[in-house]
Amino acid sequence: MGVREALSGIRARINEVCGKISRDPDDITIIGISKTKSAELVTESVMAGITNIGESYIQEAMPKIDKVSENIPWDLKKKLKWHFVGRLQSNKIKYMGDSFSYIHSVDSEKQLIEINKRISSELGIFFELNIGDEQSKGGAGSEQIINLIDILYKLNDARQKNGIPVINPMGLMCIPPYSDSPEHSRPYFAGLRETLEKINSALGIKMQNLSMGMSGDFDIAIREGATHVRIGTLLYGERSYN
Repeated sequence: MGVREALSGIRARINEVCGKISRDPDDITIIGISKTKSAELVTESVMAGITNIGESYIQEAMPKIDKVSENIPWDLKKKLKWHFVGRLQSNKIKYMGDSFSYIHSVDSEKQLIEINKRISSELGIFFELNIGDEQSKGGAGSEQIINLIDILYKLNDARQKNGIPVINPMGLMCIPPYSDSPEHSRPYFAGLRETLEKINSALGIKMQNLSMGMSGDFDIAIREGATHVRIGTLLYGERSYN
């Protein structure tokens, strides 16, 4: 199955789920996770209608971003948004430049300070919640995220004074513990939504976005409030690490 056919099937599933729970399918952003995939395949997916692409490794992403940009028409180039979805190393942020529109894995003050220092373009960030309390995964606790948002607002005050676009707090992201059963992810997705509501209430803000759900469980994530689903295998096929 080609990318275009795969995308059609994904959209059909999103339409079906949204129809059952009275959500607008247009409110769901499909992010094509293209880790290990070629620039040519990513270009094909952009031409098929994927205008949000997610990468996990900065060193892999940067040349791919340049190649895809060279291979697509201007109207698509203006629509295309790159998302960084992998574990964010503070010492690699300097290599990102202004290439990414969104970062989904912010979980430390050090990262925020480096992002503020290195990126001057419009940027939206998701705070990663360690929803399963797993030591092997990134992410912060809810109280830490509240503190990070306070720090972000202070950084944004200085950015505004200097005429630099603010860093927009989009919402939360999570990666549930691995399971062969998609249903196993449901309580973690519900927990992320509830945490977003608690943070909004505590700070008096209105973050509205939840980045959660991948190829195996995005249907359930949408039922639990996902606004951004990160789909790789179902769109591009199995990853190759050779």
